[in-house]
Amino acid sequence: MGAQGRIYVADRGNSRVQVFDNSGKFLEKWTDVGQPWDVYYAPQENAIYMCDGQWDRITKLSTEGKVLGELSHFGKAPGEVDFPHAIAVTPDGADIYVAEIKNWRVQKWSR
Repeated sequence: MGAQGRIYVADRGNSRVQVFDNSGKFLEKWTDVGQPWDVYYAPQENAIYMCDGQWDRITKLSTEGKVLGELSHFGKAPGEVDFPHAIAVTPDGADIYVAEIKNWRVQKWSR
């Protein structure tokens, strides 16, 4: 849930992020950000980190659904991902953890 009470839902089967208010009312959908397998709201940045299964990358999104940047891209080397599946950010925003399916690992990015 974001700072304004918006709930962001990864809907990978339909290649979209759905956005609801805190009472469950549908507000909007983002269909141009890839295939979201997981999303994580980072309050310290007021941004969303997303595992993108379509393009095998980790993206940073605004709370309006605009891609702000790419943290990682496809590959097998450290810092690259193959089927990023789940994401978490530490409460202070210093570390980002991503679990991958095909590389059988969890990677950590620190800022």
